[in-house]
Amino acid sequence: MFTLIDFENWERKEHYLHFYNDVRCSYSTCVNIDISNLNGQRLYPAMLWLLTQTINEMPEFRTALTEKGLGYFSEMHPAYTIFNQGQKTFSGIWTAYKSNYTAFLSSYEADVAKYSSSEKYDPKPERPVNSFDVSMIPWFSFTAFNLQVFGDGSYLLPIFTMGKAFDAGTKKMLPLAIQVHHAVCDGYHIGRFIELLQEKINDFDSSFNSTSYEISATAKERMYEMTDKAPWVFSDMSGNCSNTISLCEATKEDAPFIASVYNQAILAGNCTCDTKTVTSEMREKWICQHAADGYPVYLCLENGMPVGYGYLTAYRQGREAVNHVAEVSYYLDFSAHGRH
Repeated sequence: MFTLIDFENWERKEHYLHFYNDVRCSYSTCVNIDISNLNGQRLYPAMLWLLTQTINEMPEFRTALTEKGLGYFSEMHPAYTIFNQGQKTFSGIWTAYKSNYTAFLSSYEADVAKYSSSEKYDPKPERPVNSFDVSMIPWFSFTAFNLQVFGDGSYLLPIFTMGKAFDAGTKKMLPLAIQVHHAVCDGYHIGRFIELLQEKINDFDSSFNSTSYEISATAKERMYEMTDKAPWVFSDMSGNCSNTISLCEATKEDAPFIASVYNQAILAGNCTCDTKTVTSEMREKWICQHAADGYPVYLCLENGMPVGYGYLTAYRQGREAVNHVAEVSYYLDFSAHGRH
């Protein structure tokens, strides 16, 4: 959605007119971000997601001038570069932002796998207008970076460039260049953006929507005793142990996260998918389509028969499969729209 700004009553009217009409300019700054808490994560997709999440909380970084007029988008999506190892060049693609990191990562991985060998500059079609540019230069660090964008100076959205991470004592730091248009964004806004981004990095938890929670006693008990409790585990007619999850009150909003967790398990060989769908996107779509509003999505089998609208079952005995079940169960413990 794009909301037009009431320009005549806008508190920034005079500043906008000065930096758009009188002294039209953009400016850039470079800061070192502490990414120590991202150790062990895939840095690029994690930062893409964190940057987007931060942007979506600050309208100054979503303000644009479109054919409709001056306004701001309700949500932004990252458009980023990927490197072609064979050609030693890059392509620009985009991935739709999702509020859950695991779901976003699944989409990111699918996009990179599909387009990483492309020789085109812009191989993925239909880039949304509500997207912003991000790139990474992983070969060297920098203390300053500036893009000389030639044009009429009407592009108001931010541009981000990351460099090579480096060690600073016990910390891991990442150079981040931020380029903005002065008509819509001042130094204060960049400062607030950096603070908010750093807070999100410090709180980042890839499994549970980047929020650190204390595991409840219920979740701890479920994780510890999973293999002994029904309906999480049951035996089929041959006596083989299977790990399954029954989500009696999951909703459509849960589908992307649940699908992404099982996609990971399926790719790892710990689970099989008992629907006719094949790809990650198809599984997620299938779950959404089979979940009517107000009705549950069951992802389980009972006595070998499907229950509810869909089911995904981990058929390999062992802790690996159980962990995937526990992850979804833990997520629902703290989900605003689902409960176990």
